[in-house]
Amino acid sequence: MSTLSVGTIKSISSASPVFKNVSGTEKGQLCLAWVNFNGEGTLTSSDQSGVRDSFNISSVIDEGAGKYTVNFSTAMLNANYCVCLGVKAKDSSNRTYATLGDSNQNDPSTTAFQILTERTSTGSDTDAKYVMASVFGDS
Repeated sequence: MSTLSVGTIKSISSASPVFKNVSGTEKGQLCLAWVNFNGEGTLTSSDQSGVRDSFNISSVIDEGAGKYTVNFSTAMLNANYCVCLGVKAKDSSNRTYATLGDSNQNDPSTTAFQILTERTSTGSDTDAKYVMASVFGDS
């Protein structure tokens, strides 16, 4: 087995690097964007203190209880990317789930997507202690 130790990997085109096996079959791509934020925290265009950490995310905007808009720093090639969501409720009596927006919110675009967090027992919108998203797709 070989180990590659470098400071930077750069694609020869504008596309992200692709990982292939010895026969040339694509085995994976890099995550294009991710974010971990406090859904109970401050999330405005001028105050991003609720964002714990992120990559390729310019801002997360709180749109009301349990509703968030996540904006990309660099736009996606198209809106057909995959968003993987995770959420942790603020307490054990408030079990919560996350969805990619709802019927009243915009569909994902090349520049942003919406997250909706809801209480499992009632279906009511609720803020979550931890909201996490990762984005995969064409770049």
